[in-house]
Amino acid sequence: MEAGSTSKPMLVGMNNPQGNKPLVPYPTNCTGYRIYQMLNAKTGAFRIDYMNSFERLNLVDGHAWSAGAARANREAVLTRLRGRTAVLLGRAVWQALALPPTAPGLSVRPMEIRGGDACVEGEWFYLPHPSGLNRWYNDPENVDLAATLLAKLYTEYRSEVGLPLTSRRTDESQDHQEGAAS
Repeated sequence: MEAGSTSKPMLVGMNNPQGNKPLVPYPTNCTGYRIYQMLNAKTGAFRIDYMNSFERLNLVDGHAWSAGAARANREAVLTRLRGRTAVLLGRAVWQALALPPTAPGLSVRPMEIRGGDACVEGEWFYLPHPSGLNRWYNDPENVDLAATLLAKLYTEYRSEVGLPLTSRRTDESQDHQEGAAS
């Protein structure tokens, strides 16, 4: 993140079969929920903290994933990522943006990818997609790697903007039950 910037870190996913609600933490067991659970395990964050601390974006607006539509959105998404810290979720997202291969949890400096006119001071991380289908997350060490990265970005952002690590809620049970009926 640029010095002095208060931009939220970004999470970039594929699409949401539930509609155009990128990476929301409901219903239980959706991708956004899995991301929230990893963050919560490291930080104690509530859903509202997760929602307010990350900008969330899908490459495709719609119920079905389309690699062609994702590639068509490439330049618009790269423009939004310019100068930002982002976690790109899944090989399909990484490939649609035509980024060079990297290992989970490692970052690339966008300037190294697109040249001097592109994403100065940005940093993008790759994580396998946490859809529940990717076996990478079956290894507890990998879950910890992903959770640690999410927690790092979350705590850095909240510290920069002067927010406490978690919100002070009077009814904590509401946050943990939200979406349970979905």
